[in-house]
Amino acid sequence: MAMMFLLTRIFTSKEVNINCVYNLCGEYSLMISDKIYPVLWFIAGFLMIYITYIILSDKKG
Repeated sequence: MAMMFLLTRIFTSKEVNINCVYNLCGEYSLMISDKIYPVLWFIAGFLMIYITYIILSDKKG
């Protein structure tokens, strides 16, 4: 996940905003500082992975 974040930041511009690494994607008008957004991006990524793990672990039995 960190590699994807770094590569996207290195090879894309802020205007394109691939993988939403520069700011929120969509129609949201939240005022989140550029300094804190990368931290929130990683937290959201880890939460998605953890929630998926929990869901799949419960289904396994």
